[in-house]
Amino acid sequence: MMGSWTKPFVVVVVAALLGMATLVTVPSSPALAAADEPPAPNLGSCWLSLPNEVTTIVYYTYGGSMASRYRLFHEQQTHLGRQPIVVPKRDKPLFIVLVSYGPTEWDLRIDPGADVAGALVLGYRDQIVSNLPANTKLGFSIFTGGNGRDCPTRKGWWGDDMKALSPMLYTEFSHYPNEYYNSGYEDCSYFLCERSRKVADKPKPSLWARMFGSAKAEEQAPKTGGVIRTSARLILR
Repeated sequence: MMGSWTKPFVVVVVAALLGMATLVTVPSSPALAAADEPPAPNLGSCWLSLPNEVTTIVYYTYGGSMASRYRLFHEQQTHLGRQPIVVPKRDKPLFIVLVSYGPTEWDLRIDPGADVAGALVLGYRDQIVSNLPANTKLGFSIFTGGNGRDCPTRKGWWGDDMKALSPMLYTEFSHYPNEYYNSGYEDCSYFLCERSRKVADKPKPSLWARMFGSAKAEEQAPKTGGVIRTSARLILR
């Protein structure tokens, strides 16, 4: 039985423990949800103010080879692919042009030292660009959706047709393509495909992972401090 002299001591200990508990803040579900909220649509502008000297690189894919963590709000049952691409360092600033038919998340893997001066995204369906350097100017031109300010809209430049795309880039941006990479080509190194030499040195999965699978989610891009730009409203999977 507790003596009368011990009761004040117990009260003080309990009060101290409760005080310590109040110092531990557990984020509420709404707070966690807000931190992971998909970005709002922003079609941007094609007033890119590109330097006179740039290296223009065009990437084309029919659709992403991996699964995106997003879905289109207006087409929630539609698969949205994620396509990692390597943005290389060159001796000039880069103008990157991303072209896709299907809804695609372009997952940029920017090499150290690469300077992305501007980006143009052409799609038949809506597009997303992840890991874009925060101050990079970007414009969308989406055939079935919207277009950024002063972005080209007259033809179906979202197709795999460099004969049409090349003169448009010169007319609209005063630059012809210098490099062109297609995810369907045998050398798909810049798309980090399985047969790519750029992924040959990646760590192999453990024996346990090969036998029983991995508990980890599909590989996502490393944290780069970049931003996500989208032409359409998104939801999380």
